[in-house]
Amino acid sequence: MQIIVLKNDDNSVSTITPGTVVNGIEDLVKTLPAKSVYSIVESEDIVALDHDGFIEARVYSDEYPHVEVDLTRAKNIWKDKIRKARKPILEQLDVQYMRALEDSDASALKSIKAKKQELRDITSHKDLTSAKTLQKIRSFWPSVLSAD
Repeated sequence: MQIIVLKNDDNSVSTITPGTVVNGIEDLVKTLPAKSVYSIVESEDIVALDHDGFIEARVYSDEYPHVEVDLTRAKNIWKDKIRKARKPILEQLDVQYMRALEDSDASALKSIKAKKQELRDITSHKDLTSAKTLQKIRSFWPSVLSAD
């Protein structure tokens, strides 16, 4: 099936699939705003680029199929996933820190502070920041975020 890959103002892409209302891809093209940058591609040629959770990382490319994954956007999406996963851990550590503070437990305070800093530093880890492929980005998931 043919679809339209439409370049958005921020270089991201939208894909438009003909529905039952139009007679075909040509009729759908006629509905696009003037001066739109678009390409008509086979849908199966971009399916491989629709990785779980990385659709927002797709950008327009001059080469067929006119869609590619922007690694900077993909890294930011992955960092947001990391932040979401670490939030409850940090909240739990905050509670532990307050208890240690109430107990004047300097050793526990130091340990908790180190764990919290480790969690904060995850998004700037070199394995993530230097990743050159989507596969490398996806493979970065620190064990400290994994359920025990």
